[in-house]
Amino acid sequence: MLRIVEQRSGSVAPILRLFFIVSFKDFLFTTKFNTPVIEQTFIDAIDRIIDEINSVRDIFDEFERITPHALRHTFCSRCFEKGITPKVVQQLMGHAHYSTTIDI
Repeated sequence: MLRIVEQRSGSVAPILRLFFIVSFKDFLFTTKFNTPVIEQTFIDAIDRIIDEINSVRDIFDEFERITPHALRHTFCSRCFEKGITPKVVQQLMGHAHYSTTIDI
């Protein structure tokens, strides 16, 4: 866990700002400051969308709750369905071991 230390002026120290620009440029969900979205914020957003969907559905036809990690698994599955090679999927998922990609 990285803790941000702010200067007295209230701005993020320049070295940390540079760290964020370099380190978090490839994240899928970032804030307007190019920092990662806090997981709970993302979960709350998903829950609001599901609540809105379910507000117009029958109680027996409600949309199931999902987690951000479930989206990761879905992405991986869709890659395989589209014929992307396991080695490429391994790299996309950031798995250190080939077996992790194949077994899960």
